[in-house]
Parts: sequence; C-alpha cells; structure tokens
Amino acid sequence: MTRTIISLAASSLFAGLFAGCANYATFQEADTLPQGGTRKGVAATYTNYSIESGDTTETVSVPALDLWYRYGITDRLEAHTSAWLPLGASAGAKYQVLGSRAESGLAVSLGLDLGVLQITSKDDQDMETKATIVDTYVPVYVGYRMGPSFASYLSPKYILRLGFGESTAVEHLAGGTLGLAIGDGTSLLLEGSLMYDITLGSPALQGGVGLAF
Repeated sequence: MTRTIISLAASSLFAGLFAGCANYATFQEADTLPQGGTRKGVAATYTNYSIESGDTTETVSVPALDLWYRYGITDRLEAHTSAWLPLGASAGAKYQVLGSRAESGLAVSLGLDLGVLQITSKDDQDMETKATIVDTYVPVYVGYRMGPSFASYLSPKYILRLGFGESTAVEHLAGGTLGLAIGDGTSLLLEGSLMYDITLGSPALQGGVGLAF
C-alpha cells in the first residue's frame, strides 16, 4: 500500500478513510454576507476516488451529509463553519475583494479554512491504528451574479494536509469546485469538484446538491 500519512502497517480500509476525510465542497457563492447576516444549509455529497492496496487499485465511494453556517462579520468579511458526516469538520473565513452581493457582475473573495479530525481503524489482525489529520484549505472564490436569485461560482483551492500518528507526513492537493446558486431567500446549490492529490498522484471527484436558507 502506498505510504501516506499513515504507516505501512495500516489497512486498506483505513487508507480509504484517510483519503476521503476531506470534503471538497464549497456550497457558497463568491459574495460574502452583509454585516450581521446569517446563512445555514444542508447538503448531500458523493465522493469517488482510488487508492492503492498492494498491487491493486481500489475505487472507493463515500456519501456524506453536509451541514454549514455562515455569519457576516462586516459587509466584506464573513466567518463560516461546516461539518460532514461521517468524518470531519472545518472552520474559516473569507474576504471579498471585488464585487458586491447587492449588485450584478463579477465577484472575487479570498478564503482560509482549517479542518481537524481523528481517524481510528483496525486491520485484519485487530490491531488499532490512529491518526490525527489537519487540513489547511486555501480557496479563491470567483463568481458572477446575474441577479438576486442566480449566481455561478468557481472556487480553485489548495489543501495542505498534515498527518500525525504512527508516522508523520505531508500531502498536497489542488483542484477546484464549480457551482450554481439558484434562489434568493432559499437557495438550491448544485456543484461538482475535481481534486488531485499531488503526493499520491490520485484524483478525486465529488458531486453535491444542497439547500441554503
């Protein structure tokens, strides 16, 4: 099995959990919320990726339930947090440098998020393996608003992954999310993500549909 953040003794099941612990979804337009504004939502995602186990390559599919909350600190700065079941949670912020939620046109925001979680697994000999995963997300939010009830967005992102357990290592991931936000008071969010694990040389695909209100 390819050596990543976990040790060579870990099982292929644990490797699959590790590879799928990050959630690549965005579920928000490029625009920040107005000061004091709030937004929460729920979504379903489906992630598909491959892992190496010995001389074979296994395809893994992970469905997840996503929950999130956003809060406008100022008209251009917001804080947000999200959790996905199973496996993880993150928190971060974004700052809008171009455009406005109240106007049609191009919007650009810069973000930073941090995710921390622990994973425990047992191999065929019932030996337990634990790891703590720390993901630093660096997204850029680029969008175009057609009006109050329709916006498209593209979010390129880089993820620095640190793992601590029986061994310690670093991984680098890069990719992006393309999505649509339809509706004003309640929004339907449709998106797809493509991420590439630069360290492992492995891609991951994720699709999602959600509601924000």
